Amino acid sequence: MRRAALAASALALLATLAGCAVDGQNGAAPGSSAGGGQAGVVPGSGEESDVRRRARIRVELAASYYQQGNLQVALDELGQALRADPDYPAAYDMLGLVYWALNDRARAEESFQRGLRLAPNDASLNNNFGWFLCNTGRERESIARFEQALRDPLYQTPTKALHSAGICSLRLGEKMAAETYFQRAFQVDASNPVAMFNLGQIFLERGELERARHGGMVSRRKGHGRIPVRSWQACCGGSGAALRGSARRTHPRRRSCDRPKRSGCRRPCRAS
Repeated sequence: MRRAALAASALALLATLAGCAVDGQNGAAPGSSAGGGQAGVVPGSGEESDVRRRARIRVELAASYYQQGNLQVALDELGQALRADPDYPAAYDMLGLVYWALNDRARAEESFQRGLRLAPNDASLNNNFGWFLCNTGRERESIARFEQALRDPLYQTPTKALHSAGICSLRLGEKMAAETYFQRAFQVDASNPVAMFNLGQIFLERGELERARHGGMVSRRKGHGRIPVRSWQACCGGSGAALRGSARRTHPRRRSCDRPKRSGCRRPCRAS
C-alpha cells in the first residue's frame, strides 16, 4: 500500500512540475540577451566602440521583437545591426533564432555557423546552435556544442546548457549521461524546475519512488536538503490541478519541437 501511495504521489508531483519544465525550457519566450560582444569588453562600457554599441542596441531591440513574436521587425533590426557591424557574433546568434522561428532551417544554421566562425567559443552561440541541432534530428552533434558552452567560465546561465544536454541525452537513450547533466544543473541551481522534473522522471522509471516523490532531489552540495512541494509550486505558479492540465496540453510524451511555433511547442531558447 505504501509503495502504491508513493507512486501516486510521485506521479502527481511530476505532473505539477511538467507545467513549467516543458521539454527543457522554463517559460514560453526567453528573456536573456544574446552573447558575442567584443572580446574582453563589457557592453555599454567606455571600451566598447561606437559601431559595436549601435549594433548591440539593434540586436537588443531585435530580441525584444522576437520575444513578442514580431519576427519581421526583428529581421529588420538585425539587418541594421549587421550593416553597422558585419562582424558582430551576437547579431548572427539572434538571426539564427529568428530564422528558426520562421522555420527557415537553412538560413538559421547558416547564421549560427557564421557567428561561430567569428566567435567559436561563444557560450550563447554554442548553446543555441546545440539546441537547434537537438531539435532538428542531430542530437549527437548537439552535445559537443553544449560542452563547448560549458567550457566558458564566465557563462552566466550554465544550467541552460546542462539541462538541454540532459534532454538531448535522453533522446539518444543515454539515461546515465542525462542524469549526470541534470544533477549538475541542480548543483548550480537547486530551484531549477527542468532538472527536478527530469530527474524525477528518471527515478520514477527506475522505481525509486521516494526520490521521485521529492523531485528526485537531494542536493549533493553541503547545506541543501530536499526540496519541499511548496517550492515546486512556487516556481511554476498556480494550483497542482491547473498545472497538471497544462502538462497534458504542453508536454505530451516528451514531444520534440520541429517547428518553434507549432501548437504545444515553445519558441527556441536563448542563452545569455
